Amino acid sequence: MLKHSSIRRIKEVLDKGFKYLPDREIYVFNEEIITDEMTDKFFDLDMEVDDYHYRWLSRAFERIQSEIEDMNSLEDIDMDDIRDSIFEEIEPDCYTANLTAWLNTKPSRVYYITEVLEEFGEFRDGFQLLAMAQQQEIEEVYNMGIEFIRWLIEKEIEESEEEEEEI
Repeated sequence: MLKHSSIRRIKEVLDKGFKYLPDREIYVFNEEIITDEMTDKFFDLDMEVDDYHYRWLSRAFERIQSEIEDMNSLEDIDMDDIRDSIFEEIEPDCYTANLTAWLNTKPSRVYYITEVLEEFGEFRDGFQLLAMAQQQEIEEVYNMGIEFIRWLIEKEIEESEEEEEEI
């Protein structure tokens, strides 16, 4: 029978594995905590990662960390509930200048506008269209972070089961 697997490793990854360094104005993976396997898994992506992605990923990890703060075992974590909770609070930029700056950083971001138009139809408000397009991308990045943590939890549970079998 599986004992409650420790949540310590997940909390460590969320707390210290990926951080913003204000003095250098960059986001980094802490190589003492994030293994090569984790980095490979995380960067096995179909998108070109940029500063916005790192910023949103950092926020996603902070939110996941706050959701699991009082939990003591991996089995207590329901990533679907956490995802739903986090997605309720996602908000795009509230200033048009920030939205147009976001759009201007990569030509491929026009894809999100097309996606929103196809999903929701016509818009009479350009600000709302840009905000919803940015929200689509934010949700995509948050999903990447959530799926990464889900994978890490599954990996930790498997390793815990293997350790118990050895005993």
